[in-house]
Amino acid sequence: MFVTSFGHDATSLDIDVYDAFAEFSAIASGLTEYDGETVAWHVLGSTLFAAAHDRLSNSQIPIYNTAGEVLFDAANPIWGNALNPTRPLTSILTDQGTVYGGLVWTGTNVIGNPFTDYWLGGLGNGGSEVGFDVPTTGWLNFEVDVDATTLHPLYAFSDVVTVAANGDGDGTDGGGGGTVTPVPEPDSLALLSSAAALVFLLKRPRPA
Repeated sequence: MFVTSFGHDATSLDIDVYDAFAEFSAIASGLTEYDGETVAWHVLGSTLFAAAHDRLSNSQIPIYNTAGEVLFDAANPIWGNALNPTRPLTSILTDQGTVYGGLVWTGTNVIGNPFTDYWLGGLGNGGSEVGFDVPTTGWLNFEVDVDATTLHPLYAFSDVVTVAANGDGDGTDGGGGGTVTPVPEPDSLALLSSAAALVFLLKRPRPA
């Protein structure tokens, strides 16, 4: 998972617009290929018609930042609730591997639903919910920015990537010789028992 290094507005209700920006950011940082396999990236956000939790559900599989550090796992899931909002275990780094620490468009509440009236492309273009890119409960819904034309970064996550749990992957040192395999549906990770699964949420914002 990452934060985009560049900013984007929040005026569109089309989630594909934000997905394209997340993919563009990943391409610019060389994050669309791993060990010869293509890795696709998607925005972690909500519009009126697309909920973030439907795009990336809670899972037993850990979610990592671009430095390989765990952000969320079974004990600390990405989606919480109003009484128990969750927080990243460490910083969600940018697609360039740096710390951002500023506002990020999300349009999303703590359970992963569109934030009422302030989803991406909010009601009457009246603005959207933003998170604050620090490892606190405000990472997802910190405040509302009423100017949807402001250029804030976005959170992005990849298709699931599986790698050998140990070793260099050549099968000669007990490392399993695993290959990297993008998996389109995070819930299907339960089928992968012989390798460690890694999901990277990447975002790269421009400095505030």
